[in-house]
Amino acid sequence: MEIVVSAGQAIGIQIESYTPEWDVYQTVFTLASQDEYDIFMFSTQGISPAQPYSRIRALLGADFRGIDGNWNGNFGQYFNDRVLEILEILPLETQANQKALYTELVEIYLTEVPSFSLMYRPEKFHTVNESVWTGFTEAGDGRNVPPVNCITGYAIADLYNLTLVG
Repeated sequence: MEIVVSAGQAIGIQIESYTPEWDVYQTVFTLASQDEYDIFMFSTQGISPAQPYSRIRALLGADFRGIDGNWNGNFGQYFNDRVLEILEILPLETQANQKALYTELVEIYLTEVPSFSLMYRPEKFHTVNESVWTGFTEAGDGRNVPPVNCITGYAIADLYNLTLVG
C-alpha cells in the first residue's frame, strides 16, 4: 500500500494507508454497506483459462453486490447496466466481437471503476538457471508455452522440453 500511496502522490492524489489487524480488516472490507474506506488491498482471482471473463465479472458484475461477507469481488458495489449486458452476451459472441466487447469493458473499468489491480505473483514469473537443466521456453521460440513458472496450466508443457546438462 505504501507503493500505492507514493504513486498517488506522484500524480496528485492524496492516499493514506492503514494496516489494521486482520480480524478488523476482514470484517470491514467484506461488508456490503462499508463506506469508511475507499481502497482495500486484496487478491483478485488467479490466472485461469476463464480469464479475462471471470476477472471482469468479479470486479464489475452484479453477482456480489449487496452481499455481506463477500470474499469474491466488486467490493466497491459498482453497478453499470452496459457492463451487465456485455457480460450476458460475451460468451456467445464470435472472437472478433468479443475483442470489441472486452475493449469496451476495459475502457469502462479504467474510466469508471474505483479499483485497480496490483500484480505481484512471483510464482508466475521467473528467471531460470540453466546450469543443471536447459531448454526452458524463451520469447520467440515458437513453442507457444506461456512464460510463467512451469508448474501451472499449460506452462507444464515446458517440462517436456528440458534437457539435463552433461
